[in-house]
Amino acid sequence: QLFDSYQILKNMPAGQYRLEWQGFYRNGNIQNAWQRHTKGTEDYAEVYASDASTPMLSLFDASAPYTYNPYTYPDNVATAEEAFAAGHYAQHLDFELSETSDLRIGLRHFTPSVYDWTCFDNFRLIYVNDANDIDKVLSDESKHPSDAIYDLSGRKVKPTTQGLYIRNGKLFFVK
Repeated sequence: QLFDSYQILKNMPAGQYRLEWQGFYRNGNIQNAWQRHTKGTEDYAEVYASDASTPMLSLFDASAPYTYNPYTYPDNVATAEEAFAAGHYAQHLDFELSETSDLRIGLRHFTPSVYDWTCFDNFRLIYVNDANDIDKVLSDESKHPSDAIYDLSGRKVKPTTQGLYIRNGKLFFVK
């Protein structure tokens, strides 16, 4: 195992979740990674939550508006930040927790590669009661004031008791 970077969220309620982020993985130095990508032998890092996982997008993913010649792909943290600000390399992973438990969210890679590189940012964890409500929650989110607080059922509340709440699409705990 080359790397496994993760965070454990304690005592998360059972239900459907969506993990969102922006990021990419480059499998080796620029030339070797491009060659692997064009030959279809590229290796990937993966993002995981609970028992679900998905490959991180390749730096050379076709959805990004960059070119190899001349080379315009992000090549450092500043240009990766510009790509993320422009909305590129957006990904998500839907998963379910069958019971209230700790949740491990992370990024890992198992295959050795010289000069591989990954860059990621803007992680969000969204809780929904029903998998069919994920898109509704995401579309409704832009209509809510940024300081509004919601319970895990999606009702607007003013927290008066200890528990998990949602603000700006992110879970937080009130003690």
